[in-house]
Amino acid sequence: MRLSTTLVALGATVAAALPQIEIKGNQFYFTGNGSEFKIRGLAYQPGGQSAFKSDGADKFDPLSRPDQCRRDAAVIQSLGANVIRVYNLHADLNHDECVTVFNNAGIYLMLDVNSPVVNTHINKENAKSTYHHGYLENIFKVVEAFKGYSNVIAFFAGNEVIDDKKQARENPPYIRAVTRDLKQYIKKHSDRFIAVGYAATDTRSASGAGKDSVVDLWNYLGCSIEDEEGDMSRADFFAVNIYSWCGDATFEESGYPELVKDFAQTSLPIFWSEHGCNEPVGSPRPFNEIAAMYGRDEMVKTFAGGIVFEYTQEANKFGLVKMMNTKDTESSDVELMKDFDNLSKQYDSIDWDKIKNIKTDSLKVVQPPQCSSDLILGKSNGFASDFSAIPELPSQAQGFMDDGVSLDNKGKLLDSMDYKFQQNIMDSNGKQVTAQFALVEMPDAKVNDAPSNKDGSSGSGEDGKSAASSVALGAAAVVAPVVAALAAML
Repeated sequence: MRLSTTLVALGATVAAALPQIEIKGNQFYFTGNGSEFKIRGLAYQPGGQSAFKSDGADKFDPLSRPDQCRRDAAVIQSLGANVIRVYNLHADLNHDECVTVFNNAGIYLMLDVNSPVVNTHINKENAKSTYHHGYLENIFKVVEAFKGYSNVIAFFAGNEVIDDKKQARENPPYIRAVTRDLKQYIKKHSDRFIAVGYAATDTRSASGAGKDSVVDLWNYLGCSIEDEEGDMSRADFFAVNIYSWCGDATFEESGYPELVKDFAQTSLPIFWSEHGCNEPVGSPRPFNEIAAMYGRDEMVKTFAGGIVFEYTQEANKFGLVKMMNTKDTESSDVELMKDFDNLSKQYDSIDWDKIKNIKTDSLKVVQPPQCSSDLILGKSNGFASDFSAIPELPSQAQGFMDDGVSLDNKGKLLDSMDYKFQQNIMDSNGKQVTAQFALVEMPDAKVNDAPSNKDGSSGSGEDGKSAASSVALGAAAVVAPVVAALAAML
């Protein structure tokens, strides 16, 4: 018999919008209270690239399928994740139900504005030809569609647009241009701050772009151009898709000390926009990097967390869960994988209260350097060092910037909705555990966090203190009845 699971509401109340996130120095913080927000995220694209259908009446994306989101929010909440990254989105689809269920589960969204469709991304092989008004209209529509959801905290202006020396020479000015355009559009047409940054390829080794190129790009995107009002082309954050910690590697073997050294003086937040090496392919990942990322002082002080790649098992075998019906990920039952178990155990081992109690009082703010060719280590390899080469906004796009783009579909969080889902969830041994995944609605705008190691409570909000939340479920965990969970929250 197929079981159903319900997001538990506190009486007839409606979950509040999550606390706003701001940037101070090289970290993210909850607005108003000075408590640090550390990213603990998952890449979310069930079905991989096929999760995005771009044509026809039945087009869809990962956040337009409510039945899928209800199921997955329960699983993701059980890990204690507080962020999902979503890559490919249609601005004209309705995302209210999906975004609301993630909000009510205490989970923020970081969204890519680009997609694989022509005119909706910067072509890294010829950036100049794809930076035009049609492209800008599309990414501005993504902003319009999602700016009304208060749990959307960031947009990625680009992802891995530099892989070789030609791209390292030609593409950085376009990344800064798109960053500037998004920041200006948000400032003019949104009533709140939403961060804009970039996700880079880890090009430290065996890179056609040069071993220093990831550091050069960080310097290029993070410096301040003299007399540029509001630092609009400067990235709000810099992220790296990094897979250097594989299997049972150590902190030293992974190259993480080099990263700490390279980015120690960062003036903006840096985090892993993807991580979780799967070599040897097919072996369960131990996720040993988690203890270093969130437990070593030099890592916690330098970096702002990370996003595990990825939620579902696809052809590249990076999944935490496996869809039993790969042709219909929306209605499919889900099987948790050993990777899920291992990541859950690693998260449970971290003292999250220690991180949540870090305040801005202890923050050492590094002022951004002035943009100069002297910042670029790889000039001899041709890495971009001319900051006057950043293109101006195309004249045909000025109307979009001034008046906003036309879009009827402007998302908003729902006051009420149906949270039931009908799919089954199995643990990594094939045992059905659906009933254990009752997703708990977070009270008082609390953020989903892994349980405290001390008292089993979790969740953080504007007061920066622990509050009751969902119980983090390992694959074999036994969950208290819903009534007990509610009682613990009250």
